[in-house]
Amino acid sequence: SNTGKDPYGLGDRELPSGTGFWGVQGIINAVKVRDPVVLFGNISYTWNIEDEVDYTNINPAVPGVRIDPGNTIAWALGFACALSPEFSLNVQYIQQITQDSKITRSDNPVVVPEGDISGSRRNSAELRFGTVWSYSQGTFIDFSIAVGMTDDAPDFTAQLGVPIRFNLF
Repeated sequence: SNTGKDPYGLGDRELPSGTGFWGVQGIINAVKVRDPVVLFGNISYTWNIEDEVDYTNINPAVPGVRIDPGNTIAWALGFACALSPEFSLNVQYIQQITQDSKITRSDNPVVVPEGDISGSRRNSAELRFGTVWSYSQGTFIDFSIAVGMTDDAPDFTAQLGVPIRFNLF
């Protein structure tokens, strides 16, 4: 799906909420249980689809450009260890590499030349430490912190989730 509002057609006080491009992702997951430990991993590939963007807020002399946002390969490896039937700890390494974005067509190639967009390649890696507590039947409290391992990753993040599992039928 389109991943939020792109950074190209924004006003002075607006912030982008995503790349603004559509993408198609494939993912393979693997899980191996050796009680009380669970090993897990995945690998994914995202094809980010090139599209026409409104460039006039950046440069009024260039009404439009076609941008290929670069594709992403990602992988993760980790393990979880149950300390009791209701409580577990987990560690995970996550990495995403996004190729350079490219301008594939410009309405004014003298002002905005076609080719790679400098500095658009991203390599984000983080090490995540977490815990999951089974609060009640079907309700969990999932907390984790992550430390950025590369310049493109956030230095520190914290997440709190309360997944609820229920049967529809």
